Amino acid sequence: MKNDYKYQFGNNGSSAEHNYAAYGRRGGWFYNQAINQKLLNPLGYSLFAFIAIVLSVLASFAGLAGVTLTALFIVGVPIIAGCIFNQKFGLIFLLTLQFTLLSLSKVLTTVPLGISFDIVTVALLAGLTLKLLFSKNTDWSYFKSPLGIAIIVWVSFAIAQLFNPAAESQLAWLYTIRAYALIILLYFVFVYTVDSVRFVWILIGLWMSIAFLGALYGLFQDYVGLRQFEWAWLAEDLTRYFRYRQWGSIRKWSFFSGPMVFGLLMGISSSVAIILSTIVKTPWLKAAYIIGGIIMFWAMFTTATRAAYVIPLIVVLTYFVLNFKGKSLFYTIIVIGIGAFFVYMPTDNQRLAAFQSAFKYTADASYDVRVKNWQDMQPFIQSNPVGGGLGSTGRWGQRFSPHTDLAQFPPDSGLVRVAVEMGWLGLFLFLILYYLALRQSIYNHFYIKDPTGRGLSLVFIAVLVSLLVTNLPQESTFSPPLVYLFIFSLAMGVKLKEFYPNENINNNFGKNRLKQ
Repeated sequence: MKNDYKYQFGNNGSSAEHNYAAYGRRGGWFYNQAINQKLLNPLGYSLFAFIAIVLSVLASFAGLAGVTLTALFIVGVPIIAGCIFNQKFGLIFLLTLQFTLLSLSKVLTTVPLGISFDIVTVALLAGLTLKLLFSKNTDWSYFKSPLGIAIIVWVSFAIAQLFNPAAESQLAWLYTIRAYALIILLYFVFVYTVDSVRFVWILIGLWMSIAFLGALYGLFQDYVGLRQFEWAWLAEDLTRYFRYRQWGSIRKWSFFSGPMVFGLLMGISSSVAIILSTIVKTPWLKAAYIIGGIIMFWAMFTTATRAAYVIPLIVVLTYFVLNFKGKSLFYTIIVIGIGAFFVYMPTDNQRLAAFQSAFKYTADASYDVRVKNWQDMQPFIQSNPVGGGLGSTGRWGQRFSPHTDLAQFPPDSGLVRVAVEMGWLGLFLFLILYYLALRQSIYNHFYIKDPTGRGLSLVFIAVLVSLLVTNLPQESTFSPPLVYLFIFSLAMGVKLKEFYPNENINNNFGKNRLKQ
């Protein structure tokens, strides 16, 4: 039966060379020169000599800009080629970029670092296109599944927003389409590239490792202090300074783009680490996940991001619902009881007060303003089924259409932003996509009987539920690196079942259901 699954899903267990074998037969001379011989031939020597001459001239006449461009070209071209022809490398590289690169934006303020995400994403999609077109036994079922169709419809609707008659700026669309449409297409890269449980664990391990390092640096900022360049960046903008200074201290952001992203990442990662500690067998790895989870949970409080504080509760409730039995109920009651004690205990500690405010209503001027803004936008949303156009609100609206009323509206919510920019129809499509993802993930969770497989399934369901809930008070789903975890979890909710086939289900039924 294992061979049957491998045949049906043609890409499982295959190497990069195997994936492109058919392309080699059809690609002919160039494939043989470039891939088989690795350019160790006259073609390669001529090509590299030509590149060396061009870059030398460029560096000589263009000064520092030319040298920078030369360095980027020398480093970037092999990486992009690697992303196209070795998509496992590409997914690992993109994860690393998503978790680390934006920290440099506080130093290199004039360099558009975000475009590197787009370049790597396009390279991965180009590699997937080659794989699908030139592989001999391509499986198209992922595109035909309900979730695949929902993703294609969502992307098509986002692209069609270019022609939205209410949009004030097509340039704003160009800057925002990558967040709405380009990145979510990586779902297909994940489902066609992740071919083993081992690679799933590699991606999880990398995620946990970088998140843990982020937690350590966040605690360093909190206990040792901000570095000089961090204070300088914070002091550049008074609005930013007062937004970061809350509850009697500076909200920490580690090496991420801001406290909101750092806080949500710590909330999700700490909860996932505890789940992983219950399914790994190696004692030292179990201890590592427990210690890492505690440290990341601790770091979460340095961000004063109240939306992050509800994530552990969301994960606990998700665990209880998906493992409805006496033991899980016992643990759930204990965790909720401990949480309730900290929520209602008297305190003069500012951070504990911030934690308590996430679970009980207190007079909060910022929250009241946010709710008032949402209420003010309801008539516009109800009367505009396709919204005001991508990039019409927030910072992009202030940059490209500052004269409009929408540009003055700070969405402060991923779901509200979708509703304003893409209308109630766009919000409906997005929620349908989310529903189908959770439906398939939950179905697969109960299909899997292996305890480790079920534990991994629970991890990805918990990430999806956490991002959905926190996408109301914050813009979580499309913020790097949370968007990477979102797409990763979408894909693994579908893919994991292939690695843990249920032997108790009729073979033909199992094979047919695996296509869904």
